[in-house]
Amino acid sequence: SLKGYWFYEEIKNLFEQMALSRLEVYLDRMWAKRVIAHSRYHPISVLPVLSYILLKKIEMDNLRILARGKEEGMGVEDIKEQLVLI
Repeated sequence: SLKGYWFYEEIKNLFEQMALSRLEVYLDRMWAKRVIAHSRYHPISVLPVLSYILLKKIEMDNLRILARGKEEGMGVEDIKEQLVLI
């Protein structure tokens, strides 16, 4: 069902190589990079505001992952692989 989307060609081989959680992080990173690129291409539109909101959402998600990971006693590497870093 993903064949019609713009990112399918980049991820079609990753389904067998990555765990689902890592694939989700990869897709979030790819989506954020695309939104940022479009906002730079159209600076006098609503896109820079939306990209700012997206980056703040990603920052909050990363902070939640850090806090919950520390609380649960997860290892540093396990926490790092769940973070969306752009």
